[in-house]
Amino acid sequence: MRRLCAFLAAGAILAASCSKSSEPASTLGFALIAALQRPPCAGVIPENWTASIPVPVGGSRGREFAVFFYALPERMGERWLGTPSGRAVISLDSGRAVSCARGAGSAHKLSLGGRFSPAAMVLGVDGLEKKRAMLYAAAERAGALYAAGRPLEPQELAQLKSFVDLFSLLAEPPFLGDYYRLNPGFWKWLKRQGLALPAGLPGS
Repeated sequence: MRRLCAFLAAGAILAASCSKSSEPASTLGFALIAALQRPPCAGVIPENWTASIPVPVGGSRGREFAVFFYALPERMGERWLGTPSGRAVISLDSGRAVSCARGAGSAHKLSLGGRFSPAAMVLGVDGLEKKRAMLYAAAERAGALYAAGRPLEPQELAQLKSFVDLFSLLAEPPFLGDYYRLNPGFWKWLKRQGLALPAGLPGS
């Protein structure tokens, strides 16, 4: 729950709101929280680091997703934001990390105020939770379509566009290059489907 609250706490959003319990709303959300509490991530990734939005990597019929990590303040009033470090690949089937590495370290070099886009900041805690749950569900569908490797139907393209729109809203602007590096092939595949990549993402 601490990692889930860390995802939501930023800027004017009160960390106290995280005292409310919240069940993960998707298989991906559940798997991500569970994987970070179990080996090989448990004991490797510090408690004040949070995971990025998961990006499909295509393994296990689209049921594997890559994330990076970055540090968040542990005390109210601190305004720094850590830089991305480390990487894990999460399996929906096992609810565990297939691999997990800490990386060089998450430096306190960025401003916490730049973590969310202005459009995301106005959503508040409840709005962010709802949009994040929608994004995770859309990411699961995108992962399955990416792994299928076949021409897509119009409704499937609409599902991919939903993922892109939600990702554009919730992805941390300073980290778009890091998201691209999690799996460049996925973003290139989206572009080949005729979708515009989120503004600021390499190749957009």
